[in-house]
Amino acid sequence: MQYGKFVFSTLLGVTALSTPALAQDTRSVNFGVQATVLHDSNVARSDEATAALRGVTREDTIFSPAVTADVLLPVSRQSIFLRGSVGYDFHDNNTNLDSENLDLSGGMNLRFGPCEGQVAIQAYHGQANLQTVTLTDSENAMESTRVGADFGCSRGTGLGLAVGAHKSWNKNSNAVVFQNDSETWDGTLGVTYARPALGTLTIFGGYTDTQYPNRILPTSASGYETKSLGVSFERRISSRLQGIITYGYTVVETDTNIANSDFEGSTYRLDLIYRPTTRLRTEFSAGREVQPASSLGGLYSLNTTVRLTGGYDFGSRIALSAGAEFAQTETDGAFAAIAPVLSDSDSYAVFGALSFLQSDRITWTLSTRYEDRDANAPQYTYTRTVVALAASVGF
Repeated sequence: MQYGKFVFSTLLGVTALSTPALAQDTRSVNFGVQATVLHDSNVARSDEATAALRGVTREDTIFSPAVTADVLLPVSRQSIFLRGSVGYDFHDNNTNLDSENLDLSGGMNLRFGPCEGQVAIQAYHGQANLQTVTLTDSENAMESTRVGADFGCSRGTGLGLAVGAHKSWNKNSNAVVFQNDSETWDGTLGVTYARPALGTLTIFGGYTDTQYPNRILPTSASGYETKSLGVSFERRISSRLQGIITYGYTVVETDTNIANSDFEGSTYRLDLIYRPTTRLRTEFSAGREVQPASSLGGLYSLNTTVRLTGGYDFGSRIALSAGAEFAQTETDGAFAAIAPVLSDSDSYAVFGALSFLQSDRITWTLSTRYEDRDANAPQYTYTRTVVALAASVGF
């Protein structure tokens, strides 16, 4: 689960809501069970010496059973939804990393007059990525909760209004990493202009306030504010090509006296979907966004990502997907000068999956992923290969 993409995620949500109202939601109640066996060549996300210092065996096999839900219940013009999974991760070698794994979202879709909206809550609980834990410890249960609402009003042509607001909490169980516990308020207000032949243009302003209430060291700041002003354009260019591009000028102001801790510059997001045939689908995305830092002592991270994926359906039962991505992270405020903490990194990855629909209820998926990361500290520079087999049964 990803956290902190507040301005852009809010904007994309309210832009979608500002389009003309869709048909009445169709009732759907789907529950299921899923079992995944995953082999990870580097579960530690580090070099061998660092893994040994933490008491972690880098190579491990993980068994993850889970119960899944995808429910949509119409109530007049409104609807209630619940999506996600609840499971447990069992490690073959690193049993100390065994953990519950909960990822749920629920809420209500609202329609009234020319307006649509959504009120939702998201919750996550699980073992944190080991790259965010200390060099001498490996256990850290992370909890994240986000509540909020997005609303958009438009009659399909002409001016419209889009607004969203959310509150997020991130908590860590580790006795050191708990300093990265955070609370964030975010809000976005946008004015839209839509023409069916041209697309939808949105001018928006966004604000976030992130606080770290458990910071101990006097040199570490307790929070920052982000202000953004930008424009977004969404258009279906043809029946095969559609996209949305967002550009913002973002200002980050921290509450520390350390020089060069603030940021001013461009942030952006581009998403394109191209379907040359009914069986082939390609997607391209690129973005540069400010997010709360996950590194110990960090304030915020400037994350740049580029991702290209493609999928092909071999009939109605077999589907193949593949892709590649690049991710760059630059963290301000991390204690990299005091201890080896992951603050800056460049990561490259290629991945693919083959799925087989055995029946209307049973699906098999074989997936693989290779990662190569170059980090500011050699302890966090690594390569990693993952192979997973998953079986899903729906009811």
